[in-house]
Amino acid sequence: MKSTTNDNVHAQIRRAISQLYEYRYLQRVPDAKLVVVVENPPPQEKRWIVDYVVKDRQLLIAWDGDRTSLQCPTAIGRELRFLTR
Repeated sequence: MKSTTNDNVHAQIRRAISQLYEYRYLQRVPDAKLVVVVENPPPQEKRWIVDYVVKDRQLLIAWDGDRTSLQCPTAIGRELRFLTR
């Protein structure tokens, strides 16, 4: 999980992506589901990064929506049920 603000969300998501690939390699779990989890939803002007993570990188992404449960794009909600219960 990465802490984020409107000013650092882009950099923090980049860090998360690189860390996830590194962890998957080091743990030798090639089929692991990689999930980027950030503290806050990306601001509107950076919402493209959600599509980038999900569609281009084929990773999952979630954020702390209301401090009690994780939120995620509707398209990947089913895949993240294990996190949002």
